[in-house]
Amino acid sequence: DLPFEGERVLVAQLAMPTRYFPTAEARTAFIEEFVEWVEGQPGIEAAAFGDIVPALGVGTGPIEIEGEQYLRDEDYPRARLAVVRPGFFGAMGVTPSMGRSFDARDRTGPPAVVVNQPFVTRHFPRADPIGRRIRVRGEQEPWRTIVGVVPDLRMNGTNREIPEGLYVTTPPVDPLFGYFLVRTASDPAAAAPVVRRGIAEIAPEVPVRALETHEGMVEQAFWVIHVVGPIFTTFGFAALFLASVGLFGVVAHSVSRRTREIGVRMALGATGRSVFLTIARAGLSQAALGVALGSGLAVFGSRLLAGALFGVRPGDLVTMVVVGGVLLASALLATVVPALRAVRLSPVEALRG
Repeated sequence: DLPFEGERVLVAQLAMPTRYFPTAEARTAFIEEFVEWVEGQPGIEAAAFGDIVPALGVGTGPIEIEGEQYLRDEDYPRARLAVVRPGFFGAMGVTPSMGRSFDARDRTGPPAVVVNQPFVTRHFPRADPIGRRIRVRGEQEPWRTIVGVVPDLRMNGTNREIPEGLYVTTPPVDPLFGYFLVRTASDPAAAAPVVRRGIAEIAPEVPVRALETHEGMVEQAFWVIHVVGPIFTTFGFAALFLASVGLFGVVAHSVSRRTREIGVRMALGATGRSVFLTIARAGLSQAALGVALGSGLAVFGSRLLAGALFGVRPGDLVTMVVVGGVLLASALLATVVPALRAVRLSPVEALRG
């Protein structure tokens, strides 16, 4: 459930080496010319450029927040950094939740930055981030004013760590590659020949590394999760079923072996209700202890499998409650059935058993 519209977006990954574009200005001119050319073609609604594709992730770096003190190098927070041109968020159907997105004034005006919601949640939980200044760590890097906040576009991709991120229009390091995102009115794959023709006309020497729909790129990036997820789910249900059956058998056998004990208790005047509660309490207490120990081991084990648990936190409470409830229900059933059968016997029949 991603907060952007990637259904009709075609993504073209291009390399822009220095032998073709010796300066950053030359690369910028090519980007602007190509975006303008593509947007003028029939069937194209919008086009944009960036060094990131939403949901596929980007690298991290240390940052500074104006007014904060950092005593050691490890005290500097890290965030994901993406370079995008004005129009990037509009092409992906993203509306800022606060402030504004980049526009023409950010091309030549004071350095601006757009941050994502996880960044605000961590660094400005009870303050208005608009107008605050941050910068990528480095003496030569300018302070950038926060002008807007956008939803979480999964700048961390499939990685759980460091979801905080920021977008800038002028990079700390000029990128030699990037992605053109082209929004179409219909099937995005049908626009591939148009994009290839535009690149061939404007800069025929530029190599196209990839040309794929956004949905296709996301599926390729998440294929491990799509494969491993169902496999782990199947194994999980199979393990839960086997554990429930095994637990039922062990507990039922343990209770059935106490039939003579039940007969003795009833012969000495114990009521069926008190005997039943005693047996049930013993069986459930053992099962509860096992579930508690198993849950601790499961939390530890799930951290080792965190990469395959996309969308589920290690030690997920709902999962633990459901699995523990199923096992306790199995233990309860295994205790109740033989215990009820035993207390319904007469003391003489129970002693014979």
